[in-house]
Amino acid sequence: MRETVEHHVRLQSKWSSQEAIDRLEHEAERMYAQGWSYSGSHVDALLENVVLCFERQVKEI
Repeated sequence: MRETVEHHVRLQSKWSSQEAIDRLEHEAERMYAQGWSYSGSHVDALLENVVLCFERQVKEI
């Protein structure tokens, strides 16, 4: 069984392209360290947030 989660990263107009990339990578690395695998991303309908999607295997008892 898989568990999924989405993280919304609010884009800031003051960020450069590189700063936005660095923040998204940092979030992905943080989630990976917690056992999550990156499964995709998209921008929300208002183009205000990048939605990072993660999943992990749930240990069944």
